Amino acid sequence: MIDFMNKRMTYLGCDGSHVCWRVNESCTASQVLRSISLSHKQAMQAMQEHRVLVDGSAPSWNAEFKSNAKVSLELTHRLPDTLPPDPLVVAHDPFFLVANKPAGLLVHGDGTTSATLTERLTVLLASHGSDVVPQAVQRLDLPTTGLVLFSLTKEFQPCFDMLVEKGDMRKTYLAVVWGAFPSSLQRIEAPIGRDRHDARRMRVSRTGKEATTVVHILGRRHGSTLLGVEILSGRRHQIRVHLANAGFPLMGDLLYGGKPCDGGLMLHAWREAFVHPVTNVPIDLEAPMPSRFCKLGFSDGDLQESSI
Repeated sequence: MIDFMNKRMTYLGCDGSHVCWRVNESCTASQVLRSISLSHKQAMQAMQEHRVLVDGSAPSWNAEFKSNAKVSLELTHRLPDTLPPDPLVVAHDPFFLVANKPAGLLVHGDGTTSATLTERLTVLLASHGSDVVPQAVQRLDLPTTGLVLFSLTKEFQPCFDMLVEKGDMRKTYLAVVWGAFPSSLQRIEAPIGRDRHDARRMRVSRTGKEATTVVHILGRRHGSTLLGVEILSGRRHQIRVHLANAGFPLMGDLLYGGKPCDGGLMLHAWREAFVHPVTNVPIDLEAPMPSRFCKLGFSDGDLQESSI
């Protein structure tokens, strides 16, 4: 994440091809580039290609900058100035895009010819003059819907990757299970590993990686329970495995013992919140409740009463 903690740099803005900061305390060019989270290789390349300017001039690696100096970094790809409303796009700025993934669409290629969310977004960006290929920072299973975060710049993708790796992003899912989910079961802590007997599945395993899931009951309808679920670790199929292991597999989750459901897998990436790693602005996003949840009798009223 960019080094705001010591207030070395202040973000000034991005015009789609250049990002600008103001230096708040004397430092060298190498310290500046580390402060904006470029790797050593990226920093050296940017300097060699004269994509870094300080007060309009290309500095040397050990040049000293005084406070109030203006630093500009030219990006390797042109970003779109604006994007018109699109059902796939929940939010975007020069550095990230968050999409609302529909069911049945891969996030990125898996070696088949199936369409992907990444391809659709690439086409959308190209139609507005950008050569950016968005890079997924998060993953969702094929039948899962909801929010997926993409990085739009090579330079700052590591910042967004770090948000996920360090758990600095709060993400909440909507899930529906059959039966009366017990209000006493609010936290599931069980390690998750691969199922040696089925390559498609994960399972609770003593030798697996630690995993924690927090569960909130949002509503009950017609013998089913709507849950708000937060994951404090990012294991594959974590919500599906933990709920199934607790005796409440997701509706429509045939892989983990759930009963068939006309709406398919009842799992939706509903909300996510994080502090923008470049601008330091809090980001709080939401993907509306899908119609397949509403068909089971749940509504936005269930979500409005939630404290999560």
